[in-house]
Amino acid sequence: MAGYVISNSTTTHLNKNLIAFVGIIMSATMCGTAIGGILADWMGYHAVFSISALLVVFAGVLAAGMLTDDRNSFTDATTSRKTTPTSRLRSAVSVLSNFRFVLFLLCVAVPTNVLVAAYLWYLAPLYLSDLGASASEIARVIMIYYLLIVILSPFASKIFDRPGRSGWLVGLGSLFSAGGMILFYDWQSIWAIFLSVVLLGLAHALTRGAQLPLALEICAREIPVVGRTTVLSFLRFLERTGSMLGLLLAAMLIEPFGYQGTIGITGALVCGSALIFLIAHSVFYKASVTLPLK
Repeated sequence: MAGYVISNSTTTHLNKNLIAFVGIIMSATMCGTAIGGILADWMGYHAVFSISALLVVFAGVLAAGMLTDDRNSFTDATTSRKTTPTSRLRSAVSVLSNFRFVLFLLCVAVPTNVLVAAYLWYLAPLYLSDLGASASEIARVIMIYYLLIVILSPFASKIFDRPGRSGWLVGLGSLFSAGGMILFYDWQSIWAIFLSVVLLGLAHALTRGAQLPLALEICAREIPVVGRTTVLSFLRFLERTGSMLGLLLAAMLIEPFGYQGTIGITGALVCGSALIFLIAHSVFYKASVTLPLK
């Protein structure tokens, strides 16, 4: 779906459309979780699964009828070309040879998804349960993350209107998102997890939607050859793979370090990677500014 948004957005409105897209996805996640929980308590799990399946089919039929194949002038140059294993391999080499993209992927995109998968969905609920929190209390703490994204996402599009801001703000947002995990990891309280989730939600609300435009900006030279959709596909595939590996690593660290230690280590790794990205981005930014003067 993100590829469809990209293909049907002008350069002027691309950032706003992508940020709005992420905000809508997060809104659906929060509302679907809440409504599903209410219906499960009222009708039972089997009925909720059946209703969900019917809604998915209904949404698919609507999408098939409403989404158009018409593309504007900003469509990928490679859309009409027939892809082959050789062309896909060349596209992979072209994209992954961009050092800035690989740095962005390893230091920002993957850590962002690791925080959601390993911390928000895994470590935080388990640690809250270990602290004696009830199921409803755990749900309320986790839902704060999505609520903040829903509320603050509209403001994010205004922040990223000006060019040149994305790199700095995304890097600082990644650094800020894991700050609570370091500051409060040794505080054995439900409030510690609550505050860290609030910081995570604030940071991701303002920066997560800007990661897609930043990736396209970094790969500006490769896009005329491989297309925007190819860049986005690599980004999604590799960040999902990194999320899975980060989740497995977090699960392995619980036994030797416990929940507190694992949370602190995860936060430190994300903050460290964010600092590396900010330093490298500063170097590239200075080089791009001074280059025309030579």
